[in-house]
Order: sequence, then structure tokens, then C-alpha cells
Amino acid sequence: MAIKLDIRDRRIQCKLTQKDLAQKTGISLSYIRRIEQTEITRLSTDLLEKLCTALECKVGDILIHTDD
Repeated sequence: MAIKLDIRDRRIQCKLTQKDLAQKTGISLSYIRRIEQTEITRLSTDLLEKLCTALECKVGDILIHTDD
């Protein structure tokens, strides 16, 4: 079992585009895209905190368990 970062649904719930999220977090747009496409497998706690602040959520809200 693996843990996957899933920010897309939460971003949409917050009515944010990828560009909006990039601007709110200071994370590049291309990196946001790579996170959503699950190309990024590791994320620093600083970036995770920025994402949670921008998405107004807790870490557990954007982490999901997968069967990978």
C-alpha cells in the first residue's frame, strides 16, 4: 500500500486553477502540474504546508492510500 498526494479535487473544491494555486503557494505552475499528475513522489514538509494553507485543509485531507 502506498500513500499518494491528491490535491486536484481539493483545488477544484476551492475554485482555484493550477495557476491560482501556484501563485498562492509560491510553487511553480509546472511543479503543481507534476504533483497533480503524480510525477512527484516526494514532497518537503514546507511545500506540503504551503499547499495545505492555500487549500485550507489538513495534511490528511490531501493524502490518500492506494494499492500501488
